[in-house]
Amino acid sequence: MKPCNISQKAQKIIDLVEIAKHKEVLNTDEVTALYGLSDKRLKKLRAERAFRYYRQGGKNSYLYRKSDIEEYLFAYPVESAEALAAKASYNRYISKIK
Repeated sequence: MKPCNISQKAQKIIDLVEIAKHKEVLNTDEVTALYGLSDKRLKKLRAERAFRYYRQGGKNSYLYRKSDIEEYLFAYPVESAEALAAKASYNRYISKIK
């Protein structure tokens, strides 16, 4: 069986993700590859000051700390049905013993 040919664009994304995994400071291309955020979305988030970013010389050259991006992305977790059921069960138990 012949191995699948990966397009150059897909290979570039794979390479960026591999590099970005081991870095603490990322450029825009690395953020988009690693977290799936588009350039347009990053621009909107910068305008909203959703997280810190740093200008790197040119007008459209930015750097981001991985920890700042992840803090933003994971700020509002949605709990699983199992966790919600456990909390409800615990709350019923507590209300009975009061």
